Amino acid sequence: MENIKREEELLGVAERDLKATKVLYEKKLYPQAIFYFQQSVEKANKSFGLMLNIISEKDLLKISHNPTKIHVKDLCEQKKENREFNKTLENYPKLKKIKLLKNNDSKMLETNLNKSIEFWKNSIKSKKAINFSYADLKNIIIEIKNMKKMKKVIVKKEDWINIKKDINELFDVLSEYNADKDKLESERRKLNNFDFKPTKITILEPFFEFISLYYTIIFLSAVTMHHSNCTRYPVDNKIPRKLYTKKLFIVKYLPDLIKLQYDSIKGIKRYNELMKLKNK
Repeated sequence: MENIKREEELLGVAERDLKATKVLYEKKLYPQAIFYFQQSVEKANKSFGLMLNIISEKDLLKISHNPTKIHVKDLCEQKKENREFNKTLENYPKLKKIKLLKNNDSKMLETNLNKSIEFWKNSIKSKKAINFSYADLKNIIIEIKNMKKMKKVIVKKEDWINIKKDINELFDVLSEYNADKDKLESERRKLNNFDFKPTKITILEPFFEFISLYYTIIFLSAVTMHHSNCTRYPVDNKIPRKLYTKKLFIVKYLPDLIKLQYDSIKGIKRYNELMKLKNK
């Protein structure tokens, strides 16, 4: 319950910081607007990180003003889980041959995770803001919208037959490895006796909402990286007032970024409510 209280507190501050951003932007106080926008993104990320147990309250000081550190930590955890999964497959080689896991490429996944970790770590060390083009921003917004649209999956009878066949193959292999055979047979009976009717599965809706939310907050972390200091103090002999003009990406497209941040705060709130219901 301690984490939930802190994450709600942080999310409330993130929301108020976003309101301050809008007011300051309208008044053309761009350095101050960007500073409060960075603060809003930072607190929303910390709130989400606490909610998902990626970080603890002790980590908040280490993260400081750079929420991308939360995502580096999460990527490192994913890498660890991938290695553990790979060890399981090595210990039970027949699992590698079943259709459900045949195309699993844990080496490629680890390579991609390493690239991502290296990119974020280098970006954190460089202490330079990441600039995007309007085309980049537009494409990212389209991707996020497309993710949100992926709410329903139509499953036909032939799809269900193939799914059932693949799961039964998994049960067969697990039984060879002395898994709990009674439990396996019980689950197999449930699967085979299930009265399937072609339908739209909406259970994936929360999953796609979560993915789009996660993608949004990582993007906003990248956009606001290193802006907490240079909005307040001179950088390369440039004072904030002269540095933060509408020629700068983050200033020029701040209204679009505010909309993304507003949606991410709303999404984190909704996810938090779901977590509360689950824990009741």
